[in-house]
Amino acid sequence: MSLISAKETERVESQTRPSAEIVTIARPSRGSPRSPQSEIAGDPENENSLELTEINLQSDLIAATSDQTVPPQLEEPLGEGDPFLQMRVPPARALEWVAMAWFNYQPKERQLHAGSLAPETAEIIAHGLGIELKAETRSLNRLKKTQFPCMAIDREGFAYLLLGREGTDRFICRTEQGDEGIDREALNKRVSGTIFFLRPIAASEHGETSSDVSADTPVDSIIRFLAREMLKRRPWTLAQLALAGFVSNSLLVLLPIFTMAVYDRVIPHLAFDTLWALSIGMGLALAADLALRHVKLRLIDSLAADISHVAQIRFFRHLVFGNMVELPRTSAAVTPAIRDLEGYCQLIPLSFISLVIDLPFVVVTTILLASIAGSVAIIPIAGTVIIGLIFLVAHYAGHSHLQPYLGQMRAQSNMVTETIEGIETVKTSTAETQILNRWERLADSSAFASHAARLANGMAQHWASTISQLMTIGALILGVYEISMNMITVGALSAATMLIGRLIGPIMQMAVQIQRLVQARKTLEPIRMVFNSGLERAGDGDIALSVAIEGQFDFVDVSHKYNGSQLPSLSNITLSIRPGERVGIIGRIGCGKSTLLRLMVRLLEPSGGAIRLDGRDLRQASPRELRRRFSFVSQESTLFDDTLTANLLLGHEKPDPKIIEEAVTISGVSGFAGRSPEGYGMRVGPRGERLSGGERQAVGLARALIGNPTMLILDEPTAAMDNTTERNVINGLTKWLGNRTLIVATHRAAMLDLVDRVILMHEGKIVADGPKEQVLKKLQGG
Repeated sequence: MSLISAKETERVESQTRPSAEIVTIARPSRGSPRSPQSEIAGDPENENSLELTEINLQSDLIAATSDQTVPPQLEEPLGEGDPFLQMRVPPARALEWVAMAWFNYQPKERQLHAGSLAPETAEIIAHGLGIELKAETRSLNRLKKTQFPCMAIDREGFAYLLLGREGTDRFICRTEQGDEGIDREALNKRVSGTIFFLRPIAASEHGETSSDVSADTPVDSIIRFLAREMLKRRPWTLAQLALAGFVSNSLLVLLPIFTMAVYDRVIPHLAFDTLWALSIGMGLALAADLALRHVKLRLIDSLAADISHVAQIRFFRHLVFGNMVELPRTSAAVTPAIRDLEGYCQLIPLSFISLVIDLPFVVVTTILLASIAGSVAIIPIAGTVIIGLIFLVAHYAGHSHLQPYLGQMRAQSNMVTETIEGIETVKTSTAETQILNRWERLADSSAFASHAARLANGMAQHWASTISQLMTIGALILGVYEISMNMITVGALSAATMLIGRLIGPIMQMAVQIQRLVQARKTLEPIRMVFNSGLERAGDGDIALSVAIEGQFDFVDVSHKYNGSQLPSLSNITLSIRPGERVGIIGRIGCGKSTLLRLMVRLLEPSGGAIRLDGRDLRQASPRELRRRFSFVSQESTLFDDTLTANLLLGHEKPDPKIIEEAVTISGVSGFAGRSPEGYGMRVGPRGERLSGGERQAVGLARALIGNPTMLILDEPTAAMDNTTERNVINGLTKWLGNRTLIVATHRAAMLDLVDRVILMHEGKIVADGPKEQVLKKLQGG
């Protein structure tokens, strides 16, 4: 039964590589300014072997991100004979060409993503190549000479790599066939308006410490991070929002002035013509205000969605590329914060409006109020000070309850997750009552903490509401006395009262926003910790892909201890594993077998000692490239809620159908897939729950074999399989291994048929190491 159908083949279709070298883009020093006509002077230092470590090794994340971006279609679809079809390329391909010219980058066998890319994903790709990418919306007519090379993105998400101008109405475009001229006006009709501007990253940012995943700037506050991203990415939208807010606030000031005019001018003289003229004008002003409110709503939502997308991309990037020891071990630690993140992203543009427009509006309106009603302006000033003090006191009163409340929320989320995932264990252990009692105690504690946290905030808002009403009463009292002294008119007092009402809204809104921004520091702390988690890096990016890895492992006095553990899991391990060896690791549970294997693929780092690969410290190697060449299969193979095919091909972009057929045959996947009516298109369910434990192990083993590794590292790969399936796996692996290295940790005696050397571990130490027959004989004799 063939795994790769026509549809699946189309998904992993490869792209061709250009044979021509770029000659019109000179190689720059990273960080050097661009000179006219795309000639960037200087030579990069220590860049003769810049590797596409990040890009080659981020394909899964890139594909997942780009698949969600479906650009609009062209009004005039490109036909097969259209010259524009031959000129456009995937954005990742154009970036590769620029890296070839600037940094002598040599494309590897593993191709870049061949489809369209979201700007955030394109930035990740570009950064891995040493290129800084900035996306802007701009007309091609406004391109300056110093802004080449750049990429014009069409409506389908493909790129035209523009190297410079050819005359006044044509551009030089890099294509698969070489450099060609392209008409500016014709191109303008096909592009979306998005331009990717490119420049080399300074050596201090990228070149001095090459790695497979570029580092991000540490984040000291999520709110400041979101605000910086908003200012950096959407300055024009912010300007539009500020203008809409200014005009809207200005129009609302007209209503009190209209009221004063009616009381002081229209009523005394019964000037009905004036009344209708003023009313029509006021109606138009209110209609304009309604339209501007709609515009503000759309702009705010657009800004919030944009910065939320940026934050979520960075969060998940660190989640999948981060060091395991620094990441949260349970989703309960971050799920509530992720849920709150969307709301805070809405808060950022609102706070911008309050700071840039509403705050000046309050000041100007207070001055206007003083000019109309004199000393009545003292009332809103005093009220604003009192409201500020109330919220300040409420903040300190509720601060001590906020942290316990957040802790209770995380505990509840964690318990719900564990109960759902372990519901079978709960029922088979008849622990329903015990679990329910735990939940009741947790819910009671959470309710109390929530009540204490809300009480202070709620009381602050109630007091502030009362103060705002007292402001109106105080203004009327003071105004009546001023009227009695002929200092103001009745119309002026009416206008002053309405102006105070206009002031109360922004003042209350700013107070609540400040309160929420202060609370965000603790609420979003789990996200900040993920943002600042270390990324898996290659100490020496030059060996990540360019140096052949033989597979000689040397452990020198290696120790490891898990965080929070009192005892080390490994103590003073010293051993060597040569390329082509077949090694079995045995020992009682908890003796350190799995830890030893995880150290080999850098899922863990040693607490002491050193691990060397081919004579180099293992930390110099790219973790992802290491795992791609040395496939690791853990005790429990994690499957995702997708088809069987998707789980088999996880991490493999261009699988060879022959290798896939061999892998599913050896692992036994072909057996149960062939019995299903859906075949390889069957859904495996969340965490693969629709498959048995042995079937999940078979999928995990097949996934490792599809990568065609030079070393296979197995941790109890057949523990859940029956004897017949296990024997078939052993027979298949025996033929498949050839000269490859095998390291297998097992409790199953049958699996030792695959090995020639056995290592016996006990309490984190090696107690025996030698030929299989000698070690087993010694073990039996003991």
